[in-house]
Amino acid sequence: MNLKLWRLQLFYGLVVFCIIATIRCQSSAKVQHTETEKTCLATRVDHFYVESDQARLLFTFFKDTLHLPESWPFRDAGTHTSGGLWLGNTVIEFVKFPHNSDTATRTGFRGIAFESAEGADETASALTKRNISHYEVENFMGKGADGQMRVNRSLLDLKDFPPAESDIFFVDYKFRKAVAARHEAINDELESDKGGPLGIIEVAEIIVGVRDIKEARRKWCALLSPSPLISNDAFFFDTGPAIRLVQTKSPGIKGIILRVNSLDYAVKFLDEHGWLSKNKNGEITLSPDIIEGLSIKLVEALLGDMQNNPLLGSGRGVDHLGLGVRDIKETCRDYEQTLGFKCIKNPTGNYSGSLRSLIIFKDEILLELLSPPKTDSVMNSEYLSYMRDFLSKHEGAMSLALETSSSKDAAEYLRGKDFEWKIRSN
Repeated sequence: MNLKLWRLQLFYGLVVFCIIATIRCQSSAKVQHTETEKTCLATRVDHFYVESDQARLLFTFFKDTLHLPESWPFRDAGTHTSGGLWLGNTVIEFVKFPHNSDTATRTGFRGIAFESAEGADETASALTKRNISHYEVENFMGKGADGQMRVNRSLLDLKDFPPAESDIFFVDYKFRKAVAARHEAINDELESDKGGPLGIIEVAEIIVGVRDIKEARRKWCALLSPSPLISNDAFFFDTGPAIRLVQTKSPGIKGIILRVNSLDYAVKFLDEHGWLSKNKNGEITLSPDIIEGLSIKLVEALLGDMQNNPLLGSGRGVDHLGLGVRDIKETCRDYEQTLGFKCIKNPTGNYSGSLRSLIIFKDEILLELLSPPKTDSVMNSEYLSYMRDFLSKHEGAMSLALETSSSKDAAEYLRGKDFEWKIRSN
């Protein structure tokens, strides 16, 4: 059985990621990987939590004022009191732990819980193999649908994992279908309310500050490889918020980024209530004064999607479209005289021996006309052979080039998706 693969080329220099738009059939049944196969330990961020002596007040504000649906009510769980609210793709939990000190607990984001891909015991075994320290699995009892008491969830905490000031752990629900159904129901509630007065869609990122970025990157990569995608110190899952590492003198979970439907709409609501603020970069945030000093930034949906793209990273997307033509002089004449475009003929730079002309638009996106030389080129490149084969059948769109912030990260992403790719300098 043939496997259809995109012909892919990655370029250093301008860091342009070029997807050749013709699908080719390969005789191999699948792409062979040289790396040792690993199983994914985490599927997504199940929830994250805020610790505060004012946990109940924060819970009430987010629930009643920002209209976040209730995942579970604020209640006494024995070892702590907490309540959970739905943010579109994960749960935010507000927690108060008992303490005897007269000193108030400083409010802050304290923990991140990953949903384990397998059971807690299997996850613990895999962590040991990866040389990641952890505590023993802790089981919690609860009533099942039949009223019988049984283990309903297990927790597995990491030990000495950066940032040490935060609680990073796995949660293994024994009734996952029921949990998923509950999330779907409360997500419908959020969507029916159009995300509340802020128009909240979901959490785009959780920002994690670390002192030693190299050490943290190594440990987080060991924890989460081979999935999710790791790009620019951000870890992207198929669903839910990304985790982004940043270097800081004061480590810990620094804040979250919420994706909203309309930034103008959210700004209007916040400004009317005196809750609008901006951080040092001029980005829109909820006023820290109203949420006990928490850092919550807002981004509009389209901007958030661009930042969260696992293939492009911070790249701008479409760089240029390549059109294969048989007669480049005649084609240029048609584009100039009929369509009114200006063709830049024979631009500097060699492109595997091909003939080129460029049309540059105001947003700097290029339309590139490509044709092989009439006579045999001294550069009998693979790309020229591909171009001649393409033009022997038809003319038209031959390549789409996407600008990515890191060709290396793009290659890692494609490897995980069973794409054939090649990196070369140009």
